[in-house]
Amino acid sequence: MKINAVAKGHKTGFKSFTDKISAYTFLSENMSEETKKEHFEDIKQNNREESVQKKRKIECGEESESKRGKSIVVYTDGSCIDNGKVNAKGGVGVWFGADDKRNLSEKLTGKQTNQRAELMGPILALQILEKYQDVEIRTDSMYTINCVTNWSKRWVKNNWKTQNGKDVENQDLIKTLLGLMKNRSGITNYKHVRGHSGHYGNDKADLLAKAATSIRFVVIK
Repeated sequence: MKINAVAKGHKTGFKSFTDKISAYTFLSENMSEETKKEHFEDIKQNNREESVQKKRKIECGEESESKRGKSIVVYTDGSCIDNGKVNAKGGVGVWFGADDKRNLSEKLTGKQTNQRAELMGPILALQILEKYQDVEIRTDSMYTINCVTNWSKRWVKNNWKTQNGKDVENQDLIKTLLGLMKNRSGITNYKHVRGHSGHYGNDKADLLAKAATSIRFVVIK
């Protein structure tokens, strides 16, 4: 990247550089003390603004830093009206970012429970993404996170039986999710976020999930 630096003060100069450090050194050597102070205050302000913008992008699901570079961030959530009752209705929300065409609001099929709705979120997200893409799935469901990162290891060894010898609940969805993760070349990470705490991305996924339980059509940007 080419950087142009113009020094104003008791010395005036113009020069092109390939890095910021060299440009700042040139400016420092050719500025008056008063101009130098004003200039570097502007630099500090610009850096603060860039930091705020980057934080906002990460919170909104646009990017996340990983060892391999930028990773896609997606928020998932599940909702179930009258959970545990005969007339329960579940919905799933997947939110990639504002006005992202991949955002999804889908009714839960099969057995209607909140846990199954939560598990379907990451499943749908991974089905949407390319297999090579690194992704960070953010969810308020510790149940989902524990299923695929902790408890499943023991369940596999026990042939999908609990310590009490009962069949593991929702194992069909858990197996599906584990299979999707295994067949990806990209890294799949999970991060827990607190639900209903004003977290922008999680709130959007929650709205998408709730919209799917309703007969009304709702657009979430």
